Amino acid sequence: MSAMPHQLLPRDVGIGLPDPVRQALNMMAAGCNRAAIMVIHAAALQVQYTTERETHIPDSVSGQAPGEGSSLSRVIVDLEMTADSCHAQSLVVLAKAAADYAIYATQVAADVIAGRQPPMPGSERIKPSDLITALSHYVPPVQFPVTESVSTEMRQQCRFVAEAYATLRNVVENQLIGEDKALYDDRAAVAANAGGTTGISAAFPEALHGYAAAVTWALGVYTDFADEGETS
Repeated sequence: MSAMPHQLLPRDVGIGLPDPVRQALNMMAAGCNRAAIMVIHAAALQVQYTTERETHIPDSVSGQAPGEGSSLSRVIVDLEMTADSCHAQSLVVLAKAAADYAIYATQVAADVIAGRQPPMPGSERIKPSDLITALSHYVPPVQFPVTESVSTEMRQQCRFVAEAYATLRNVVENQLIGEDKALYDDRAAVAANAGGTTGISAAFPEALHGYAAAVTWALGVYTDFADEGETS
């Protein structure tokens, strides 16, 4: 899994949702997409400067502290460390945005399924570390009703939602062991740790974003789906 932008609800999908709710979901989705794009760019810079260091700088120079060696080697090492920090901080931005998005999409889905009026987003923001600690509380699995009359499209969306949640739960339960979960809450803490041995995993914010996007698209199909769509 890698960071990627996900499709927003086009104008002709999800028209059964209240317009303010639909707009709120799309605004959260757009924020996550911007963070995901930043993660992609930062990861590409990581690869570029790491490759340059490993290819063009002798081991005797790359192993030295910043400030030693040639001017070019110092620049490459500094840029590699900067790209590492940028990537980690971008993951924090994505984790925080995806936490808001996933929690809200789940709340909207639960109310729509129950026949209640879905809420507008609240002012309270849940930290990613709290979400990791109590995933099923803040982001319970969404199960849309599947009957004989349900369309093939909706059945497919239900599978996507279930698969995305399974991926998210696997990441939370099995891939974050030993990590400092509080790092997902604070860009400054990650920046201060730049170059350290303790980092954060890209898998969590990416899986959280993916689940939120899957729930939102399923909501669009569940409430009212038209064939023509657009990407954003």
